[in-house]
Amino acid sequence: MNVTTVLCCRVTPLQKAAVVQLVSNGLADWQGAPVTASVGDGGNDVAMLLQASVGIGLHGNEGSQAVRAADYALPKFK
Repeated sequence: MNVTTVLCCRVTPLQKAAVVQLVSNGLADWQGAPVTASVGDGGNDVAMLLQASVGIGLHGNEGSQAVRAADYALPKFK
């Protein structure tokens, strides 16, 4: 797999986590231990944040589920 960025929209929470796992598995064959990062702001992003090497949770209108599941939390994203 020869990618530097994967962006998805309009996918289910399980699909989000599956994309992170797919990229991680594809990169493992390419160049040693892969590092993936995911950014999310709601409960529907929790599985993706947990699957990523680094999960970044944003404080949002949907509550604090993403922030609690993430490795790092940001108050806002510009």
